[in-house]
Amino acid sequence: MPGDLTEHFSRNEFASRWEQRGGTVIVTPVPDELLPNVKRLAQNLEVVRAEWGKPLIPGSAYRPPDHNADVGGVENSQHVFAKAADFIIPGVSKDDIYCTIRRLMASGKMDDGGLGWYGPNGHIHYDWDPKRAPWKGKSVTAFPTCPEEDDDMALAEDLAQLRRDHNTLLKFVAESVTQLRNGQAIQNTFIKALLDKADDDPSDPVDQLADLQRQIDENDARLDAIAEAAKG
Repeated sequence: MPGDLTEHFSRNEFASRWEQRGGTVIVTPVPDELLPNVKRLAQNLEVVRAEWGKPLIPGSAYRPPDHNADVGGVENSQHVFAKAADFIIPGVSKDDIYCTIRRLMASGKMDDGGLGWYGPNGHIHYDWDPKRAPWKGKSVTAFPTCPEEDDDMALAEDLAQLRRDHNTLLKFVAESVTQLRNGQAIQNTFIKALLDKADDDPSDPVDQLADLQRQIDENDARLDAIAEAAKG
């Protein structure tokens, strides 16, 4: 049965379930004003779920402030804003889930955000706050090693080099355009001087003027070509 947020997720799966002393559980649905947040969260989790085609089970998602404080959550926790979920995928190792989410975020298939690692026996935390980054629980000594990390680093280095090359090209284009425009301005000034002289001395040949006009036309063509190349 399709969910009411996305194909596989429903709003009630992300509700707060706050267990009290004595075993009573207080259930608080995600407030209407936070519905856009939890829907975007569900859309990102659909991407994770699709990697294995297995149910993804949110354990802790939305938390009202008092629930969040009771479980020791930080004051600005993304759980309070219904942007976060702690979850497992039965039958899939936490290492695989963690590394897969890193790959999906790096490729742009998921929103960048917080990724919490609580060890191979813990849960996975994901939130879509772009200011966040991966972190590990206090009792965890190291992150899992992801096979894609070396490739991601190489890709990032290639991208940085492309950006440097692009900036160098833009600088070269700007300088070339400036030089051509300066040259054209000098030619225009010289032509005006020749025209003024021609008024006083009609015997001056006009061939020189024609050559200068051709140079101006060539400069115009070069400017147009450089402008088109810069667009690409």
